Order: sequence, then C-alpha cells, then structure tokens
Amino acid sequence: MKDQKYIFIDIDGTLFHQSVGIPQTAKSAIEIAHKHGHQLFICTGRPLQEVDETFRQLPFKGIIASSGSIIEVDNEILQVHTIDEADAKQMIASIEAMQISYKVDTPNFCFMDPFVFDNFKTMLLHELSCDEDEVLAYMERTGMVLLDQMTSDDMKEITNITVFSDDVKSLEVIQANYTEQYHIVKQVMPNLSLHTLEINQKDISKAHAIAYILETYKANQKDTIAFGDSMNDVEMISYCAIGVAMGNAHEHVKSISNYITNDVCENGLANAFINLNLI
Repeated sequence: MKDQKYIFIDIDGTLFHQSVGIPQTAKSAIEIAHKHGHQLFICTGRPLQEVDETFRQLPFKGIIASSGSIIEVDNEILQVHTIDEADAKQMIASIEAMQISYKVDTPNFCFMDPFVFDNFKTMLLHELSCDEDEVLAYMERTGMVLLDQMTSDDMKEITNITVFSDDVKSLEVIQANYTEQYHIVKQVMPNLSLHTLEINQKDISKAHAIAYILETYKANQKDTIAFGDSMNDVEMISYCAIGVAMGNAHEHVKSISNYITNDVCENGLANAFINLNLI
C-alpha cells in the first residue's frame, strides 16, 4: 500500500465540468486511489444536498460542503456552522434593499430568488441535457427551491448566503459592510456571467473543515493534498501540504499552488494523481 494520503477535491471545475460531467479518467483515478488506501473527500462550495449520486457513487470518505460550513463523514453529519439568525435577517434585508439577487443555503435546501432560480435552471438544462420538467424535478429533489418557500425555522439554519450581480460596485459595498464579521469570497461564475460573493460564518472555510477532519482522525497535515480551481479553494490549497491547481484554475489559485495540472476536461485530475504517485 502506498503511504496513506488525505485527498480533498473540489467539484465544479476540478472533478466535474458542465460540458462533460466527471471525466472517466477522474472516476478511475479515484477508484484506484481508494484501493491504494488513500482517504478521499469532496470539498465543495455546493450545499450538501447538491452533492448527489453522481458524486456519492464514488468512494469518498466524506464531504465538506458549503465551503466548510458542513462536514459529513461516512454519511454522518459531524459539524454544521450557521449564520446567526438576527444577522442573517439583517443581511438579507440589506441585500434586498439594494435589489441584488441572492440565494441562501441550509443543510437541506438552497433557497433562490427568481432570478437565481431561472439562471440555475438554464444552466442545468444544458448540464443535464433533458427537458424543463425533468430539470425542475431534479431541482426539487436536490432542494433547489424559491425563496418564498423559506420558513422561520429555515432562517435559523442558514449556512451561507451568496449574492449574484453584474454590478461589481454593489458587491463591493456588501463586502465592505460585512467583511469584518464574515468570511467572504469574491468569485466569477463564468457559466452564469455573474460576479458573486460567497458569505460564510467568520473563520469558516474549506481549510477549517480539513483541519477538523485531520484532528478527528489523528492525521497529519503533511499527508494532505488539495485539488481546486476557484477562489473559495485558496485556503485549502494553501493549507494542505500539496496544493494542486487545475489548468483551468483562477490565476491566483495557480500562483499559490505547488503544482499545476491540466484542465478538468483534459484529464487534469487523473494526470495529477499519476504524477503525485497516488495511483
């Protein structure tokens, strides 16, 4: 058996691409790495319910979801970090007053305003290659629903809030107002042609969740490898002993990585597994 590594893999842009899904080479690499005794974890900005069977059928030990707010190992949720209810209400009121679109994630649902809902529906129509009724059924099945379905109980379970806009200055105002209280990541969603702010509880990130897993399993940081492409991967790329950027990664992610592999659609994950002697 190879020396056991703890491997943390982002989904979108790293393991998965909208045009091809999960490359077969990536699936095979993950299967072989698991057989070699490595512990593999998904580490994604997606809410937990959007990590569906497409990903769960692969031999992942656990899932870090909502950019570190939720940790699941062996199908058991170990940690959930939520935003204070009063703070969440105040932030949402401020976002709505600025007429900016947003979504809020909880452990069970992703509540979207109509603009975000329609954009995700359009994206999924392309990604799933099926008709609108099937996409709407998929969205309901994975907890993607309209904001008007959110209850007072849901408001107590918000793990993160994401705002979407093509007006960068408006997002900068929100970021300036809340950056001292929350962990905020600014990104671009190219498939939606929108700028976003991903807002989590202060000090909660993918790296924080990885540290918790290492402590739980008495594992060593020197045995960690992270794979990512986006700005919400920066902390984990920096934290892990080896940080791998995909060829399609944001330039800043590449600049802080130890190793740059090929694009996700060009066998990037599998090639990195081979070159790092994981398989």
